[in-house]
Amino acid sequence: MEYVGYFPSQGVSARQSPIIMVELVSSNQKRSHRNCATSVGVYGSSVVTGGKDSCVLLYDCTLGHIRNSGRYEISAVSAVRTNVLSVDIVGERVICGTSSGQLHILDTRGNGSNRILAHVGQVSCVKWLEATRNIVCSTSLDGKAKVWDIRHTSIALHELIGHTSGVNSCDSLPNTSSQDEFSMGFTDYLERLLTVGSDRTARLWNLNSGTHLVFKIPPTLSQNAESCCIICSKPHYIFATGLDTEYLLIFSLKLNKHIGQFSLGGTNVWINCIRLCGPYLLVGTNTGKLLFIRYTFHDNYSNCTLEIACSFDYQGSVNDIRFEQDKDSLCVYLALGTEVRLGRWGECQLAMDAKPHNLINQSVFKI
Repeated sequence: MEYVGYFPSQGVSARQSPIIMVELVSSNQKRSHRNCATSVGVYGSSVVTGGKDSCVLLYDCTLGHIRNSGRYEISAVSAVRTNVLSVDIVGERVICGTSSGQLHILDTRGNGSNRILAHVGQVSCVKWLEATRNIVCSTSLDGKAKVWDIRHTSIALHELIGHTSGVNSCDSLPNTSSQDEFSMGFTDYLERLLTVGSDRTARLWNLNSGTHLVFKIPPTLSQNAESCCIICSKPHYIFATGLDTEYLLIFSLKLNKHIGQFSLGGTNVWINCIRLCGPYLLVGTNTGKLLFIRYTFHDNYSNCTLEIACSFDYQGSVNDIRFEQDKDSLCVYLALGTEVRLGRWGECQLAMDAKPHNLINQSVFKI
């Protein structure tokens, strides 16, 4: 038996099992981009979003409040529109990837900016690597992933070639302990890279040796892996991959195949983004749902079961998720859009045929 709680002022509804594991404490949102909001980044109280209106928006956020604090036009020519498909922020620096194949580095303290001609196709994902404040990874629909030192932008540190189609997303897991065969080193730190693409594969990269491992998605499930998230590295690497056909897969390095599979209940469901939050995977879909999915490992990490602990409905495609957590609450920021992040053929299909909106949402949960 399920129950539904509805919060009219925030446009958020909740579905969860009778045993309450996740409680929505508050939800606050405001309109963001003129065209589809695609991505969000969080660093302390600074929140940044990217959209398909050729701009990046900066917010100053506290619990219950979202205040605009900056706007950055990416295209120098107003008649030329450039989609901002991915953003990330660390300190006062924002990195964003665009449909023109460029990386833009913005300084939030002023109007300073720099750009890198990174790819020949649109940039699908950018991420600051946590080992150092100067290294960023970018993926593109040109089939490549690259690692950059933003202090030296003329050539990439690493060019990762292996995908035979567009690369849609990436994730990394910082490590400050001993080096292993799937690590790359920056000064005293080590970092691992995971990419997924439209060639029906996920790939774990070893930048030191120039090699990588390939994990194949069953052809009966999908051609496109839209999102990914590393869950753990010990006792071995385990990660999640979201498809454009309702399925969430859990892969294991030890078995080189997926050890868990979960359907979100509809062939038109796209898994736009996945974030790891303790015992949960936060999953965002094009149907406007934020799901808290609990994962449990069995048989010495050779099997994984997944179950939905709670589901919340929003007023747009959940294109990206970021969060800040303390001992008392989980503050989640959502980029809600009128279409899926990377476009293509996907549609935003909300419950009851509701009209989607371009919003930034701040939801506070008690877990």
